[in-house]
Amino acid sequence: MIKKVLLSLVLVLTVGQVFAQRPVRLPERPTNRPAYRDHAELDNGFWCAVEANGGTSILFKDGVDDAQRAGLSFTGGYMVNEFLKLGLGIGGNCYVNNNDQLRNTSIKWTMPLFIDLRGNMLSQEVRNFVPYWSVDIGGAIRDGFFFSPTIGMKFGEKRDSWLLGLNYNIQQIKNWTKDNRNANGQTTPEMVSFVSIKVGYEF
Repeated sequence: MIKKVLLSLVLVLTVGQVFAQRPVRLPERPTNRPAYRDHAELDNGFWCAVEANGGTSILFKDGVDDAQRAGLSFTGGYMVNEFLKLGLGIGGNCYVNNNDQLRNTSIKWTMPLFIDLRGNMLSQEVRNFVPYWSVDIGGAIRDGFFFSPTIGMKFGEKRDSWLLGLNYNIQQIKNWTKDNRNANGQTTPEMVSFVSIKVGYEF
């Protein structure tokens, strides 16, 4: 009986040692799948930004009070590097106050379509706070041409950042009253400046 037990133990230990010495095969890495890279660490490629703004006009015209405006925009494009991004944008603006004096119409909404250029002023590789710049050039449906530079600060990572900026906007405003139409029946445009605060998120 003792011999059978000892023989069984020797057999179990021998088999276990044989299996223990077999090489362990790990699963192979797929060859048709690109290596994962954290989105925040990418140096170029597609980027997006969502921004809200609110501010007031700067008018130097008798009989017209300053008009307040708020808006929201979405921009998407290609990031060449952290100092230069190119994009196209679309948004919506609402004239909150004195719209009838400024634009002589009860329709308060306009839709800006624009080209966007932007970038960091300093590298964000080792910083969480950097100054940035941006310039929007385009036109707004129911108004006209606009030019809108912004300077501000970015908070976060290179591709995942909150934005806080001071914006200047020079906007072509159409006067929709019959008294301000030319001989061809077209409305008379005027250039109006706005100063706004912009808050957004870029990724």
